Amino acid sequence: MSLAKQTDNITQIINGRVVEFISETHEYFIDGIKVPSVTQIVATVLPSQYKDIDPTVLKRAADKGVALHTEIEQYEINDILGHSQEFNNYLKL
Repeated sequence: MSLAKQTDNITQIINGRVVEFISETHEYFIDGIKVPSVTQIVATVLPSQYKDIDPTVLKRAADKGVALHTEIEQYEINDILGHSQEFNNYLKL
């Protein structure tokens, strides 16, 4: 695993529990126990919501969501401002 990938991992103590996010595999752990991601939980409730959507459109939307998540994370952790319109909307919340 490269150093860049390692630094993307996050470990925090929240309410006395160790919460870890492993970026490379997109896995979450609480006190060492693997737990589902929000996406996995939503998929169990709405499994066919996107079944008729072109995979290319879904990929583009997912990439946009990841980019926005990264902008927000950089802002919240490092005070680095993002440039997208969606990020500017986030700042207005």
